[in-house]
Amino acid sequence: MALRESMNQKPAIATVAAIVVIIAFSLVIYFEKSSGAPKSGALTTAFYTVDDGATYYPDDINKIPPYDNNGHEAVRAYVYRCGNGKPFVAYLEAFTPDAKKAIEASGSGPAFGGAELAGDMGSSRGRLLKPPLTGDKGWVRQGDPGFSEVSEIHCPAGETNQDIHPVYP
Repeated sequence: MALRESMNQKPAIATVAAIVVIIAFSLVIYFEKSSGAPKSGALTTAFYTVDDGATYYPDDINKIPPYDNNGHEAVRAYVYRCGNGKPFVAYLEAFTPDAKKAIEASGSGPAFGGAELAGDMGSSRGRLLKPPLTGDKGWVRQGDPGFSEVSEIHCPAGETNQDIHPVYP
């Protein structure tokens, strides 16, 4: 009851306190929505590229690369940022035709176990990675020498590797 009496006796202070609380909640909501982190729930989009990683665009995360996008072969682009720097494509992903068929037959896209399925196909090792902007060369099969080096993320020249984080569509 003492709080209510104080509010009645000093309505200006009660009004200021209410405004401060509303502003604080608004700021929390704003920063949650504007952060680069994925929103609650599963991701539904991923980045893809048709020009070897020079540019990228969002599309359905369950598309199994390579796929046809308006007459161009599209592959998945893994986009990262170092600190507050400019986003960059760290590496590209595609699947061999056999791995793609196996993923499609399983009913799971790359986001839901398809990449693991392609990697567990025994000798076919169907998941492929490559650095961006290397043309048709540079694709490395999962399990082959060099695969882990391609998937290592390094910041562009002049930026520190200490604060690398993925960028989500």
